[in-house]
Amino acid sequence: MNDKSLEELAKEERLRYFREWRRNNPDKVKKHNENYWLNRAQKRLREEENCGSETTENDDHPGNSGNGHSS
Repeated sequence: MNDKSLEELAKEERLRYFREWRRNNPDKVKKHNENYWLNRAQKRLREEENCGSETTENDDHPGNSGNGHSS
């Protein structure tokens, strides 16, 4: 068995496992989705509040020019 088919088999197995996990844990999936969208909305509000400021959350990282493009 070559690496490509082994990687594909591992991917299929991982997808199968998570599909089954989601089917068996709908309450956890629902809670996760709620949290995701709440956090997303909070992030958007923070970005809108900081829209006029010159600094962003990523400005303190080395190599980041703050324009959203990698060096």
